[in-house]
Amino acid sequence: MKVDRDELQKVVDSLVLNENNKQAAADYCGLKRTTYRDKLVKAGELGIKPSILPPNAEAKVLELTIKYEQEIRELKKKLKINVEENIGAEIVRESIYGLLDHDPSPPEWVIEEKENITSTPGTPTLFISDIHYGEIVSKTEMEGLNEYNMDIADRRIKHAINKTIDLCFNHMVNPEYPGIVLALGGDMHSGDIHQELAESNEATSLQATLRMFDLFIGAIDQLVSHFGKVFIPCAYGNHGRAGIWRNKKSAAYNHDWQLYCLLEHHYNITSPNANVKFSVPMSYDTRYRLHGFDYILTHGDRLGVRGGDGVIGMIGPIARGIKKLKASYAAQNKPVDYIIMGHWHQRLRLKDGMVNGSVKGYDEYAASNRFEPEAAMQSLWWTHPKYGINYECPIFLDEVPEYSNKWIEIFDG
Repeated sequence: MKVDRDELQKVVDSLVLNENNKQAAADYCGLKRTTYRDKLVKAGELGIKPSILPPNAEAKVLELTIKYEQEIRELKKKLKINVEENIGAEIVRESIYGLLDHDPSPPEWVIEEKENITSTPGTPTLFISDIHYGEIVSKTEMEGLNEYNMDIADRRIKHAINKTIDLCFNHMVNPEYPGIVLALGGDMHSGDIHQELAESNEATSLQATLRMFDLFIGAIDQLVSHFGKVFIPCAYGNHGRAGIWRNKKSAAYNHDWQLYCLLEHHYNITSPNANVKFSVPMSYDTRYRLHGFDYILTHGDRLGVRGGDGVIGMIGPIARGIKKLKASYAAQNKPVDYIIMGHWHQRLRLKDGMVNGSVKGYDEYAASNRFEPEAAMQSLWWTHPKYGINYECPIFLDEVPEYSNKWIEIFDG
């Protein structure tokens, strides 16, 4: 008996069209149910497959595709978050920079007591912060009060190094030092945290990092050549952050911290120098002890206080922040003698704290908020084993104008 394959194909396709309802498929073909069943079995024996898709099959495929693509996107998103949260600063330091876990202890020369040092001013600390490297301050917009760019930043930082060497060795009695502390206090980068900075900066944060790396290699080498040893505690600021404000993993997403790691890598691995030691923690603060006095280096943006005063300005929140920070460490049985910070761009000396000036100097933001102008300056002080901070002075970073050589002048009226 000759097999009609076309008829068997219709039997198979009718089952698809009727969504596997055999009675409806038999009716569709005009066959009795038993006859339809026999033909369906025969089609199966001959390997005849459906030649059509089920009704709305394309829509169902599209629906499933959209569903699965959405699930894939969600899984990729979760995976990305999981990876980012688990690539901490420790992994960055070890895998990228080849550095071991952070060693919070300063070198021995910083903490050891020497009898002969009591006859000297103590150990000097040069505090450099708030460079805002890459930012441009327009001389025209500032009415001549200040001008700033990367070339000026280079000149000012080199001046800070040269002036520190001059003051320490040519203007102090018994200038014998075990070394020098170079504290780096954050906001080294201008960053792109504000739209106007992203639009007006002279360089990106990555470009700024590479240029500052060379600048600081020269500065540190110069300090080593004069002081013998250099200890460099570091804190990262808010302008160096990459992207959103972070409380978790904030170090690994900060260009300041990456600059410090590059410098540490240079002196630990590329050009090893046992006379240069860094403290680059992943926390917001850097703790170290200098001749028995406990220091906290922090940028100043995470004091846990807000607000100010139209009369006393930044003194109120800073004083409250220092008190709050000391109380926090006291609760951990960690003593604090001095808290040093940048961030505020106004140099200030308190009993138990030091606020640095800025390398950038007075800018459009400060002028628009009617802040009192302050020249670009950084801080230098000496820590004595017996008296603590006994000498401190600003380092003005620009050439000063000619001054009168008269000792005193009296004005009538």
